Amino acid sequence: MQIRNDTIQSQSLYHSCLFKCGLAADDTTSYPFKDFIREANDSNRKVNSWIWRNTGEWEYDDSNYNDFPIATRDLVDNQADYALPLNVEKVDRCEILLKSGEWKKLSLFDKGQTDFAISEFAGTKGEPIFYDLMGNSLILLPSPDLTKVEENQGLQLYFSREISEFSETDTTKEPGFAKNFHNIIALDAAISWCNIHDQSKINQLISERETLKNNLEDFYGKRSREARTSIRRKHNNNKRK
Repeated sequence: MQIRNDTIQSQSLYHSCLFKCGLAADDTTSYPFKDFIREANDSNRKVNSWIWRNTGEWEYDDSNYNDFPIATRDLVDNQADYALPLNVEKVDRCEILLKSGEWKKLSLFDKGQTDFAISEFAGTKGEPIFYDLMGNSLILLPSPDLTKVEENQGLQLYFSREISEFSETDTTKEPGFAKNFHNIIALDAAISWCNIHDQSKINQLISERETLKNNLEDFYGKRSREARTSIRRKHNNNKRK
């Protein structure tokens, strides 16, 4: 469903919300669109968190983005610290390109489950084994040695990113998750409005929302990552370890 469609209101999340609040389809005063947008973005973030919690190893991405959630950049000799892209929520995988042309997957440095200490890598460079996340930085351990790894586009991240937010100027834009569950946004927005203006509707709206939430979690929990991963790797012909 589209965020707002004044012509085909059955395809409009805004008008679905107005209906669930018991408001007329043209009553944009009682529930202004700008207020609905605020609630829609809050709901969209919440849905993303539900999906991430239930996808396991499968990578979810908001379909409103027109590129893959993959970032590459150059490596710098003996530089361990690299700034993460601004819209990264979670790093799913980190790889470096070896001189042999093979991509090597790095392990996340787990401070509680490894015999190594970060200090052991201080002042040394080589073929990175681990990566660590500190604030907005990705740390390679050890720092890269350009005699062993490729400088040009030698670092690659697979990541989950922030939602593509709705704005007041949006009309045809749709939520980035499966269409069967778009109405969660209308229900969440209606719950917020009715919590202030008409609490008699709250229990029914929450029940409808919880049913859709459970179905969404079941849907994404059963998805396999394999097809998505194999498709993405066609975009890079280099071998991986």
